[in-house]
Amino acid sequence: MTSTCPFVLCSRASLTPEVQRDETDEEAVQQILTYRKDNHELLLFILKNMISEQTIYLENKYRAVPDYVEVKQKDFV
Repeated sequence: MTSTCPFVLCSRASLTPEVQRDETDEEAVQQILTYRKDNHELLLFILKNMISEQTIYLENKYRAVPDYVEVKQKDFV
């Protein structure tokens, strides 16, 4: 397996086991960070949509912009 480095073509097989382990650890950490980031972004997206829907509902019901919006936990289920 080869990858392009900025100035030379590197082969993963030519790396020492210690360097390979470090790269594997970095990849694992990056996957964990990306996973958590994706979950946080998804939660934020869902919350924004729920707040937007609730705001539109309250505006239509009372003909006024609400001061605050409540999103109940049961709405997530």
